[in-house]
Amino acid sequence: MKAIRGFSAFDVTRWQWENRAHEIFSLGGSVPMKRSLLFLMLCILPSVAIASDGIDYNHWISDKSENGTLILLEDGTVWVVTPTDQVKTSIWLVVDRIAIFKSPSTPAYPYLLVNEREEEQVHAKYLGHT
Repeated sequence: MKAIRGFSAFDVTRWQWENRAHEIFSLGGSVPMKRSLLFLMLCILPSVAIASDGIDYNHWISDKSENGTLILLEDGTVWVVTPTDQVKTSIWLVVDRIAIFKSPSTPAYPYLLVNEREEEQVHAKYLGHT
């Protein structure tokens, strides 16, 4: 996938998936099935392209701070969550599966952590390994 001037290949791919997702909702079928397809298309499949850039998408929470500020994944990576998203991560559970994406939209927190169980995403910054 080639990048369009001013946009990354990831952005272009995501827009294509979002357009397909819109088509899914215009079809018949159950809402849970549509939500599952949407989550697969918007969260899981794009991560395969990102994985080739060195981001692994098959993680789970090993530990976290009570208020949701810090997330420790099973591989020892530590992530700090943007203050506006900490209300979400404060209720995330240890062992929740997490996918990681690059997010150029927020330079101070350049990654998205996506909780598969909650179907939520938060902006985060990589702090390093423990």
